[in-house]
Amino acid sequence: MKPKPILRCWAEIDHRALRDNLSFIRKQIPPTTEVMGMVKANAYGHCSVAVAKTLRKEGVRWFGVASLAEALSLKEHGVQGKILILGAALIEEYPQIIRHQLIATISNFQEGKRLNEIAKRQRLKGIVHFKIDTGMGRLGGWWEVAEQELLQLSKLSHLEIGGIYTHFASADSDDAMTREQIKRFLNYRSWFEKRMVHASNSAGLLGKQSLSFDCIRPGISLYGYAPLQKEQKHLKPVLSWKTRVTAIHRVKKGRTLSYGGTYRVTKDSMIAVLAVGYADGYPRLLSNQGSVLIQGKRVPIRGRVTMDQILVDVTSIGKVSLGEEVILIGGSGKNQLLASELAEKTGTISYEILCGISDRVLRIHRHA
Repeated sequence: MKPKPILRCWAEIDHRALRDNLSFIRKQIPPTTEVMGMVKANAYGHCSVAVAKTLRKEGVRWFGVASLAEALSLKEHGVQGKILILGAALIEEYPQIIRHQLIATISNFQEGKRLNEIAKRQRLKGIVHFKIDTGMGRLGGWWEVAEQELLQLSKLSHLEIGGIYTHFASADSDDAMTREQIKRFLNYRSWFEKRMVHASNSAGLLGKQSLSFDCIRPGISLYGYAPLQKEQKHLKPVLSWKTRVTAIHRVKKGRTLSYGGTYRVTKDSMIAVLAVGYADGYPRLLSNQGSVLIQGKRVPIRGRVTMDQILVDVTSIGKVSLGEEVILIGGSGKNQLLASELAEKTGTISYEILCGISDRVLRIHRHA
């Protein structure tokens, strides 16, 4: 029998919350519009295979990944559905994309021509989604000239343009820009017929500026975070991040803590050592800035976050035990620590906090 894992630093993934978020998202779109679950970057740190399997049980047929390796991981673990590779593929990856009937994103005729040649040699049909760059400035054929690329691609014998899509650059902050991108995209409506058409990410969906088309691509909203703060009340964070107290010691007034001595104790204090650090993805920028929850109470980080450990001042709590559970992200009673709070304190976004939780943090799945 496999021994039960010792929980030292772990993340709990609540699949019930994931299903609730999916339900809320579906209520925002027409019943005929499909959901493409964004499971790239290990499902934003939530475990791509487990998340995809739950979404599949809920009727999601489309999945978005960043690369061939991510797509193959889903297939190797038995995830059924259509997989769109959102990133630009390397030429060396084309044969496997065709062989495994994955859907590639292409931005120009040259990419399509190479895929067509490989598909022809394999006696298969390559399916692609053509991306139109309406203002993101990253991937896709520019909206002014994409028509010519599409015309050339449509003549290739072993390539099928199965979808047309774009990506919004500022749907969470610039309504006018989003409307302009939609306008540019709609200039290609003659290419939409009998193809999967999609544009909206989480911000586009929740911002109500965009159109649902045939499919939407929710990412961060699936995992319980709203790009628009006013919508946060409708979503449930899926991930909780926890660790344990590994040591407790009394520190006298005047002593310094951690590397560089950046924190000097102002009174006799009880300091707890926690089994988490920046190697686990806990941001070093939270040194002397962040807090954690112990016994439902916030306690501050003292000194620098180190590779494997952090220090917190538990003087205000009273009795703290070795091995006691500590919440880094999540809720305890009325207190809650969201990834968005950690992001705000470190000058980033919740996406980066969640994606940054490293592989050495064990994932425990609840209600899967």
